[in-house]
Amino acid sequence: MRTVEEALSRILTQARTSPTEQVPVERAAGRILRDAITTGRDLPPFDRATMDGIVIAYAAFAAGRREFTLTGTQAAGQPALALKDSDHCAIEIMTGAMCPDGADTIIPYEEVELANGKARIAANLKVERGQFFSSSGG
Repeated sequence: MRTVEEALSRILTQARTSPTEQVPVERAAGRILRDAITTGRDLPPFDRATMDGIVIAYAAFAAGRREFTLTGTQAAGQPALALKDSDHCAIEIMTGAMCPDGADTIIPYEEVELANGKARIAANLKVERGQFFSSSGG
């Protein structure tokens, strides 16, 4: 039996490097890209939701608040909304939507009871700051 290092060494001695050439993008289908593709910024260039639910300010949850007034819906493709009152309000949010200003934590719909313009979170739910956010890194 060979070690991983021996197997890799054997593979690399057999590997061939193809010559490079430049071709128009419309003729590039089925070819192998030799260099990494990078962008000058993160794409998309904003923090976004990875889960449908409600978005809140974690500090309010950490302070014991479990009921929030819903003040809007943040849909994917819309400019970012803002929490009107981060201690008492929440915004419904769709997957891929920009994260509203003042909000930093998403609670999935499955963990929330919605009724009469309010969102109630179970008292024993484990919540972490930043959950279900995908950061742009910028």
